[in-house]
Amino acid sequence: MRRHPAMPAVSRYLPLLVVLALPCLAYAPASALAAPPSPLNDVLWAFPGAGAAPGSAMSAAFALSDRWLGAQPFDNPAALPRRGVVASGVLQRLSRQDLRAQNRQFDEQGAFIDFGGGWLSVPVGGLGLVAYAYQPVLRLESNAFARGEVGGPVQPAIIASNGTSRELRAGLAVSRSWGAVRGGIAGEFTRRDDVYEISEQSGSPDQGLRHVDFSGSGFGGQAGLRYREDRAERGSYTLGIGARFVPTLTVQGEQRFTLLSLDSLATVSAERESGIEAGASASYRVTAAFRVLAGVGGRDARDWVGFDVRSGAAYQWSVGGEFHDDRDPWTLRFGVGKEHEDDVPEKNAGILGLGIGWSFDNSRLDIGLLHRNINREGAPTSYDDRLVATVTASF
Repeated sequence: MRRHPAMPAVSRYLPLLVVLALPCLAYAPASALAAPPSPLNDVLWAFPGAGAAPGSAMSAAFALSDRWLGAQPFDNPAALPRRGVVASGVLQRLSRQDLRAQNRQFDEQGAFIDFGGGWLSVPVGGLGLVAYAYQPVLRLESNAFARGEVGGPVQPAIIASNGTSRELRAGLAVSRSWGAVRGGIAGEFTRRDDVYEISEQSGSPDQGLRHVDFSGSGFGGQAGLRYREDRAERGSYTLGIGARFVPTLTVQGEQRFTLLSLDSLATVSAERESGIEAGASASYRVTAAFRVLAGVGGRDARDWVGFDVRSGAAYQWSVGGEFHDDRDPWTLRFGVGKEHEDDVPEKNAGILGLGIGWSFDNSRLDIGLLHRNINREGAPTSYDDRLVATVTASF
């Protein structure tokens, strides 16, 4: 067989061509790899899983059993709050016991302060108008640890990591009553922002900083119904249901490596599929001063096309209670429940809520604590605590 005369030249310069191609690969879009872009991985972070973040101290204290009741507009736009403004702040503390058990000299940031949720309610005639915003996904973490040991199978290194996963949802709800039934609809804007970063000191040529971020937004909506209004009398009850269309999100961002061996910059992109969320809540007055609540809900699975990960189908149930005597300014709340999500690193979590509220002349202050026991297969239980403070001012 006759050999092509160009073959020896190609063979001779093949190693050089490979070396020259490496920078081009570094700048190639990471989404073409059809995998989460480095340094994002399911060991250091829970992406794409996320437990529901409470938008108010009341929901935190009820362990989210009031989500679809219609007392707040976040998950049921049939809500008709009093004319006024409400704002919530959250202090989040995440304790990653799974990372602590696998590494040495583990240290993590004790707490983060962020925005929880809020709304402005202005009834107009027979209509209720409510502008609202909250963060249904909020997970912040920062830690550092020593990985591996000298002579072990894993090269020793000092690792520092930071992760931020947040989703902001803002909407305008319109509601109206028809006898004992109140219905509402809302248009919503959803914004997703993620940032993940790892710094490694190991003596390896690959040591250095790895960073990836991506964000995107879209428009969706929700609708809900509320049957009967809560009254401070025995036997009074309220039912609420809500459903939401979550839009497709196309996220884009940057992947940056600043390593001992090379520096690189690439673009990343992916698409999170649209989905449906729905749920129902109910409350019942056992006595005029004490009521019980129950809520159950879920959502369908969503693929992150381009990252080759899946946020599986999820469900949540919880029950709660509230004690309040109209003659007293204070209110006591509590709740307990469970969350489950398929196809994610942290599939199960138990939730526990506790809170207290205090009324003043034209305002009130509510404090709620939501505690999560987070389970990873084969790892110790981690904890996610959120202390939420909500201020309500009527006008």
